[in-house]
Amino acid sequence: PPRAEAVQAEAAARCVDVQFVVALESLGTPELLGPTCRAFASSRAVFSLDLYAGRIWNAAPDWQSLQPAAAVELAVAHGIAQVIVLDLAAVGRATGPVIGELCRSLRAAHPRLRLLGGGGIRGLDDLRQLAACGCDDVLVASALHDGRLDAATVRACESGSGGRL
Repeated sequence: PPRAEAVQAEAAARCVDVQFVVALESLGTPELLGPTCRAFASSRAVFSLDLYAGRIWNAAPDWQSLQPAAAVELAVAHGIAQVIVLDLAAVGRATGPVIGELCRSLRAAHPRLRLLGGGGIRGLDDLRQLAACGCDDVLVASALHDGRLDAATVRACESGSGGRL
């Protein structure tokens, strides 16, 4: 927490808007989520629901015993308003997103939650699919790096849809 306060103070002094990612994969136990959110201010924290093949990606039995939606419920209970849903098994594989149904159910349960989805993006159809499942934003890396998707195409698509794909 003292380190978190120092980072926040320095960011504020530099007029930098900082978001802190609370990554499930490195969060020791569910009990640490509350203190971590308080240390970084829930309004600046983004909970990363790290999955592997649909299951929570964390070695701690307390996390592994939870369903992904239950982990998000816990995060929301601690004031989290933004969640990254990322299935690491799909990252960089261009297999298409596998998180659509989970995002759809999270959106239904939490209409105001900002959802960011990622993993397996192949192109514009995948971006549109995740938007239709309730994702506000999509994390894209490999598809940009290898040229399957380019920034100009995404910008053109966004501008023609009022900022939404």
